[in-house]
Amino acid sequence: HKEKRAKEGDSQGMFNLATYNRDGEYGLPKDPLSSFELLHRAADLEKVDSISELGQQHAFGVSGVSKDERKGREFLKRAAEKGHALALVNLAALEETKGETELAVAYLRTAAAAGDDHAIGTLKKKFRAGKISKDDLLKSLWAHQKANEDTRSEERERHKRWTKAQEEKKQVKA
Repeated sequence: HKEKRAKEGDSQGMFNLATYNRDGEYGLPKDPLSSFELLHRAADLEKVDSISELGQQHAFGVSGVSKDERKGREFLKRAAEKGHALALVNLAALEETKGETELAVAYLRTAAAAGDDHAIGTLKKKFRAGKISKDDLLKSLWAHQKANEDTRSEERERHKRWTKAQEEKKQVKA
């Protein structure tokens, strides 16, 4: 079923199969090359999760991909322009490594306003470190809360629980 959707040209199927191949999940062997190719095919179809994943792989040199920050930044910006919160968080990390704290915070605030929990957590850390004002943090918290209230549903809550369980599962493996 997983392979069938990808072969039929379904970008979500390609993305799912790419992540299963990358991680060796659901009985599939780890296959970084196949994963990379599927991500590119899905990105060509404008699957934003694939665009962001490719950006992360290139920018940070993960999942068997050689580090190429310029190429990674291009993919991440493309995904961020489409509203992908994780791409914004990854762009913030890249800016932070260059000492561009102000730009990093702007990316994080945008991601937080989209409801991203990691972004709001990072902004809280920056506040505790004295890098952003209380007013800036409160504005971000308000925007984050509003975004989550606007999108709250049982399906979203189920997805959050599933995502958390997957992250915990990966941490146990590591």
